[in-house]
Amino acid sequence: MNKPLFILGLCLCLCHAVLAQWPLYRVYQTQGTVRCRKGDKSAVLVRNTFLYNGDILVLEDNARVTLFDQQTNYIRLVARGTYTMADVQKLQKTPITDNITVKYCTLLWQELLHPGGEQAPGSVAGVSRGLAVVLFPASGYKTSVAYLPFVWNKIAWAEGYRLTVGHCTLSVGDTTALLDIKDSLHYGAAYHWTLSALRGGNARTVDTGRLVLVDESAVPPVPVGDTLGGLLDGLRRCEWLEHQGCIAMASGLYRALMVDNLRDTALQILYTAFIERNHL
Repeated sequence: MNKPLFILGLCLCLCHAVLAQWPLYRVYQTQGTVRCRKGDKSAVLVRNTFLYNGDILVLEDNARVTLFDQQTNYIRLVARGTYTMADVQKLQKTPITDNITVKYCTLLWQELLHPGGEQAPGSVAGVSRGLAVVLFPASGYKTSVAYLPFVWNKIAWAEGYRLTVGHCTLSVGDTTALLDIKDSLHYGAAYHWTLSALRGGNARTVDTGRLVLVDESAVPPVPVGDTLGGLLDGLRRCEWLEHQGCIAMASGLYRALMVDNLRDTALQILYTAFIERNHL
């Protein structure tokens, strides 16, 4: 027996077996009556189901299905009929382009690859300033919350700190301060802030920045684009609100989505990342 060829053939067989068990699609949304046949078993198709080679979808009248593939494309089945996975693969795929939908779809597949170990792609609020003393908020940060934490690196020689935002001044001995926005400042305005380190009765400025307080009632509506409906419409609105600085409104919408989608791990990861980004 030619041992190298035998090993190569065995490896090819194993690869084929693994690929046969790897899902082709994940179900995002169903409407109407849709059933999935797996061998001699048939069940109603539900959201977040993985579809494999050999699965067959049966759509009744007025039924619809939206599927994601691993390359963040989506496919819609809108006509009554029976579809094998080979049939589905011949249908038109539409690339997903908006940021939050790509993140969500990526997390759905990461859940299969690394269950329990997913990380959401993050973004830094405001403008990163390299060696800035203040860790949060970054200069230019926009928000609409009632209370905003400031967090900074400890300065070895400092005996205390003074944070000034507009006409408000806070003196603290630690490396955090909680700014009461709703009772001290005005939404719809921008303020310069200054952090000073104190020692021996003297104050030295160690960092400065700009804070923008957003009036949520003045924010324009979310731009209309290609929409997949359902949860993703809510996520797109969350992302838009966060970019506009409507952090309070985005937080409320995220919480509402969480209530309606309690077992959606990808959504939970995105929400956790939002909370951490904005120190809520």
